[in-house]
Amino acid sequence: MKTIIVGLAVLLLASLAAPPRLVADDYSGTIRVFIVEPVSRWADGNGAAYGFGLLDFALVEDVEIKDYEAWEQTVVFNPGESGFTVSPSNVMAQAVLFNADFIEKDSYPPYGYLFDAHYTDAAAQVRPGQISANSTALGFTHTAWVEQSGSGG
Repeated sequence: MKTIIVGLAVLLLASLAAPPRLVADDYSGTIRVFIVEPVSRWADGNGAAYGFGLLDFALVEDVEIKDYEAWEQTVVFNPGESGFTVSPSNVMAQAVLFNADFIEKDSYPPYGYLFDAHYTDAAAQVRPGQISANSTALGFTHTAWVEQSGSGG
């Protein structure tokens, strides 16, 4: 597979079930598109393949979305440029929308390996030729739709 084309759309809406708001809730965050292999080419110490091994990021971009508006992007990812040959049956795109706000966490308590943790507001993943959307709770939603298609070669 020579290229992977990923179409992304993020729609920011207040749910109809939510109470009326006096101030618009604009959104800022970072969208990352991970290109992964569900059955990884890499194995653990026992020879078992890792699940969802990361090949590369197809996109890492800060986004600012006004309330009731949408953000859309098409990403063309060429696995060969990252040094990989992939099989269409063993590749996925995962789009994850991370909130700009963060909380300081410890990656290995209590040893003080502090980092800024950003919450995930929306995520979706697809295989070539599929369309996927995340599901959200009532009240407020940052919805992510992801579509992926591949071209052979």
